[in-house]
Amino acid sequence: MKYIAFYDVPEINAEKRYVNAAARGVIEYMIDVFSSITTVEVLSPGRTLHKKGVFHGKTVRISENAVLKIPFTFGVKTRVGRIISLLWSQFWLFFYLLFHTKRGEKVVFYHSLSLMTMISFLEKLKGIKPVIEFREIYSDINSVSRRLTKKEHHYYQCAYAFIFPSDAIRIILGIDNKPYALAPGAYTVHDYGEQRFSDGKIHCVYAGNLRREKGGAFLAIKAAKLLNEDYVVHILGNGSVEQIEAINEEINNTKTKSKIIYDGFYSGEDFYRFISRCQIGLATQQTGSFSNTSFPSKILSYMGCGLKVVCPNIDSIKESPISDYVNMYDEKRVASIAETIDLSAKAEFADYRKVLRELDKELKDQIGFLFS
Repeated sequence: MKYIAFYDVPEINAEKRYVNAAARGVIEYMIDVFSSITTVEVLSPGRTLHKKGVFHGKTVRISENAVLKIPFTFGVKTRVGRIISLLWSQFWLFFYLLFHTKRGEKVVFYHSLSLMTMISFLEKLKGIKPVIEFREIYSDINSVSRRLTKKEHHYYQCAYAFIFPSDAIRIILGIDNKPYALAPGAYTVHDYGEQRFSDGKIHCVYAGNLRREKGGAFLAIKAAKLLNEDYVVHILGNGSVEQIEAINEEINNTKTKSKIIYDGFYSGEDFYRFISRCQIGLATQQTGSFSNTSFPSKILSYMGCGLKVVCPNIDSIKESPISDYVNMYDEKRVASIAETIDLSAKAEFADYRKVLRELDKELKDQIGFLFS
C-alpha cells in the first residue's frame, strides 16, 4: 500500500522538510492502522525549508511493516527558488507513482490542496484508485480563492473511496455512493498509571490553540468563571508572548470561585501524563463554517487518557463514532459549557480507554474491507 502524506521521522529532522505538523499524530496512527493490514510505503513530497544545502532522497524504516520514502531536495533563498523546489518535489511524487503503481491500485492520499491536480491526473492517466483521507475542507478554514474553493469541492469526484473523521463531511460533500471509513483521529490509549490530583477538587483541562480567533481557550476560561469553588481549570497551550499575555489577562480580570491556571505548554509523554491527572477534558471552540467539517482531535487525546469530555453540539462530533461517549453543550451559550461541565462531574466514569481500543479494532476491520 502507498500512503501519500507530508510526514517525517526523527532521523531526518535536521533536513527541516515541510511536514503537516498539525496532522502528525493522526498520520502516525493511520500508518499503524495500514501496516496492521499490509506493508506500507509512506511517500512524503516535502521540500527542505533550509535556505541552503542539498539533501538526498532516501528510504527510512518506520516500523517492521512501514517505510518512509522522501525525494532529493535543496535549500533555496528566493521566491523563484521556492517555486522550483516545490515543483521538483511534486514531479518526484508524480513520476514515482506513475512508474511504481499498477492500474486499479488503491493509493491513499492525505488531502492536500497542492496535490489535488496530481491526484485527478493520475486517476485518469494511470487508472489508480485514489482513497482520499479527507480530514477537513481547507477552504472552510483558510482564506483561499473562489477558484480553489470550487476546485476543492469538486476534485474529490475522482476518488474511489474515502476516509472521513465523521459523516458530517461526507454529507456536506454529497457523497453517498462510494466506499468510506470513519476515522476521527488517533484511537490511541495513553496509560502511564498516573494518579488523579488528590486535593478533592474537580480538575478540568483545556489543551490546544490559544489564538483568540479560534476562541477555545477563552471559552473555557469564561465558562470556568461560572463554576464554583469545587473546580480547577487548567489551560495548556503554546503561543506568542502576546497570546499568552492575553490568556493570563483573561484569567485575572475577574474574581472567580473556581481556580483557573495557565500551566504552559507540554508535549509528548509529559502532556499525556499531565492531562491524565484531570477528570474532564474541555474541547471548547468557536463556531464557524469549519465547525462541521473538521473534527476536534483533542477529544480523542482526552478519552485516551481516561477523561470525560465536554464538547460543542456540532455535526462533526454528532456524526462521528464517539458521539455516544461525550457530553455536548449548546455552542451558542457560554453558560451551557459550565452546566455541561457540572453534569459531567456528577456522571459516572466510563472506561474510555476500553472504548478507544474497541473503536481501533473496528476501524482496522473497516480499512481491511476497504482494501480487500
